[in-house]
Amino acid sequence: IEEVNQLVEELSEQNYQSDQRVAEQMLASQIRKGKGPKRIQQALKTKQIENDLIADEIHEIDWVEQAYQLKVKKFGEEIEKDPKLKAKQIRFLQYRGSDLDVILKAIQRKLD
Repeated sequence: IEEVNQLVEELSEQNYQSDQRVAEQMLASQIRKGKGPKRIQQALKTKQIENDLIADEIHEIDWVEQAYQLKVKKFGEEIEKDPKLKAKQIRFLQYRGSDLDVILKAIQRKLD
């Protein structure tokens, strides 16, 4: 096991293995899949990668826009009036990892 640790250290020093790069690639991949910040952080935790590596990038993303685009793709541009259908949109976006305040802004947003 000592040899493995030494090899990982050498690869890291030579920049062949980079947790930063893996975290950035995961962030981009998860966003393409329509995942919100909570799901992305959970995916990083599962891979044992520190959230701190992409903390700045996560805060720079317009999560309302991301949630809105996901909502439009799944449910269309109409602002839903029916409470049951609105709840369905909220549950869908929560499952995808969005915060409730972001979700409420996204489902009430009108087309620009």
